[in-house]
Amino acid sequence: MRDLSEPNWRRDLASDYDVVVAVNAVHWFSLAKAEGLFGDIFQFLRSGGVFLLMEPAGAEPPFAPGFNTWRKEQPSQHRYEDWRRFWSRVNALLGYDYGFLGEPDDQNHIGDGLSAMQWVALLTDAGFESIDILLRDAEKVVLASVKP
Repeated sequence: MRDLSEPNWRRDLASDYDVVVAVNAVHWFSLAKAEGLFGDIFQFLRSGGVFLLMEPAGAEPPFAPGFNTWRKEQPSQHRYEDWRRFWSRVNALLGYDYGFLGEPDDQNHIGDGLSAMQWVALLTDAGFESIDILLRDAEKVVLASVKP
């Protein structure tokens, strides 16, 4: 487990992992940082290794109006209070403050601004293949990708 915001997060990591998982982490960074992280993760995986990713996702621009109308009709899966309680518990269990308890200060972060296909494009640009959407709902996308 690593804090991706730390400059030395790659220190002492092997380069032959079978699986790397990132859940609700990458959208807190800028697009440029996400591109770099995906490239780094690609390097850490062995050939045939899998990268699983879950992130917030919107719709492609032509579909955004209909998607946003539909999304508003869906029950919310996450409330700020729930995230606050979750991260407070994580911080207590791990003894590490991830800093997610306040509002994001960096307005340059991805947030929910990327569509599922834009996440796929980032993975493709990093070299991943056999990318599949395992889950898509009103708030998130779960992707699996393979290093050739």
